[in-house]
Amino acid sequence: MKDLSSEDLLKFCRTKVSTFFSPATEAFEGTQKLAGQDRQAGSTIRGIWNL
Repeated sequence: MKDLSSEDLLKFCRTKVSTFFSPATEAFEGTQKLAGQDRQAGSTIRGIWNL
């Protein structure tokens, strides 16, 4: 069995962290976009009701 060097171990950890955070970041950005659209729709509806 080959022992991992500190550089290999660091690369492995960075890959795992990146693999975890990439989808989490995309989900967060999607949630922000959805919230922005919800606010925009609410503003539009309030604008129509005020006519």
